[in-house]
Amino acid sequence: MASLLELKTRIRLETNKDDIAPGGEAVEALNLAIARAIEYYADEAFWFNRDSGTAPTTSGTAYVSVPYAVRVPETVSCNGVPLQKVSPSQIEHLTDSGRPSHWAENGGIIQLWPIPDATYSLSIHGIAQIDAPESDGDETVWTNEAYDLIAGRVKLLLCRALWGNVEGAQLAASEEGEALARLRQESRRRGRTALRASGDEPWSARSSFNINRG
Repeated sequence: MASLLELKTRIRLETNKDDIAPGGEAVEALNLAIARAIEYYADEAFWFNRDSGTAPTTSGTAYVSVPYAVRVPETVSCNGVPLQKVSPSQIEHLTDSGRPSHWAENGGIIQLWPIPDATYSLSIHGIAQIDAPESDGDETVWTNEAYDLIAGRVKLLLCRALWGNVEGAQLAASEEGEALARLRQESRRRGRTALRASGDEPWSARSSFNINRG
């Protein structure tokens, strides 16, 4: 388990730069680079950044807020029944009401069709909202499971933008790429393992939707 301070210390030692040490003139550049590195990967689904939440619908209202725990909604179900994801343009002008069967992400809000005619319970799964650690003693998945990935990305950003170190940026990019490949491979492995253990087939709705044929 690694803290934010341990991540910073590793980056300082591996770059051999004292200006990013505590009290150094570039310490804020280090903090910014860490925040930018985490934000860069925050929308990618890994095995460690999945979460879910629930939200009730309101009769006559097509929109539902995404639970705070979920950064990027990927699947939505209504009373346990999966809904088909479509683009906002396919349902935004439809006024039918009933039990929702389709959903779209519209400006960070979930839009439903048909428009709910009663209160239903939505289950929303997707990429988790995991904030960057704020204090040196904090630990999150970004300083633990993604430790190598974030370290590589931060070194790349610093070498490229702060120190103008082309060779260092290339080495950091290689480290970042290797860490990313490992995390993606592990995420795929864990996804397959979970599927085999459950014995369930993944739900897959049609990717295209036409109002005339459903």
